[in-house]
Amino acid sequence: MSFTPEVVARHVCALSWRVRFGAALIVVLGASSTANAAFTYTPFGSNGEGGSINGQVFFFGSGGEVFELDAFVNIGDGGAPGTSAQLSINPLPAGLSFGFSTQLSPDETDLTLTYTLSNTSEATFPAVWFGFFVDPEIDVAINDYFNEAGLPFGTPGPGGGGSADSWEIDEPGYVFGDVFGNLLNGDLDNTNEVPEFAADDVSLALGFTLGEIVPGGFATITILMSDDGDTIGTFALQSFDTNPESFDDLTVSGIATVIVPEPSTSTLSLFFVAALLVRGAVRRASSRTGVTGIRRPTGL
Repeated sequence: MSFTPEVVARHVCALSWRVRFGAALIVVLGASSTANAAFTYTPFGSNGEGGSINGQVFFFGSGGEVFELDAFVNIGDGGAPGTSAQLSINPLPAGLSFGFSTQLSPDETDLTLTYTLSNTSEATFPAVWFGFFVDPEIDVAINDYFNEAGLPFGTPGPGGGGSADSWEIDEPGYVFGDVFGNLLNGDLDNTNEVPEFAADDVSLALGFTLGEIVPGGFATITILMSDDGDTIGTFALQSFDTNPESFDDLTVSGIATVIVPEPSTSTLSLFFVAALLVRGAVRRASSRTGVTGIRRPTGL
């Protein structure tokens, strides 16, 4: 990967947060060895960003922590690669509004994140792509975060709605991974670079090809983060610690829905009238020219 000033700054910030929150996590875990498997977290950022690097306390299971959580939106407008909006720091195009909400399951082992993109403009946004990114850390107090691995399972979706149609399991970009650059390009590579036999720091990414969002239309992306292996849709990614004394893991899956607004009654009326006019014109033309296949021969 290229070490631009922005990438270097992100690395320095990340290392600082890892040291500070790693120490805090050891203190919390040391206070209780019988923590319940559940999600506990402080509020997310205004654009849905989370994790300790974004100033959020976000724990799962008995020893898991979310270091970074973010989302990306890419608009296929013919621009150069690398133009995805990282929602924690970049604005979306004018006319594309954003919403975010969370819901914790009653047993606190499943957390649902809901992202909404709405087209409030008069122009269509073409080839919209949404990416979800999470960098979890498991049992840092026992063995740091360099012995984690990832696993994909299930069948990716076809795009245009449904389950994620692209994905990536990778080192999060501080050493050798390219997942962050791929998210910025809106193009995940569908590979697992951190399998169990090559454990390291793990991040997970899901991509959803949404297609067009027309004026008045919107897309909803639902992400399920689970501490006990629950999933939605047909495809999921899982991060786990390879230490046999660690029993925590994080599973992420998702579903996207693209809604096209129904035409108004006046629009339908105009369409119906136009269809009748066209039908009449075709009949008159066929009577004059005898277009094959439109008129039946007399007597049949």
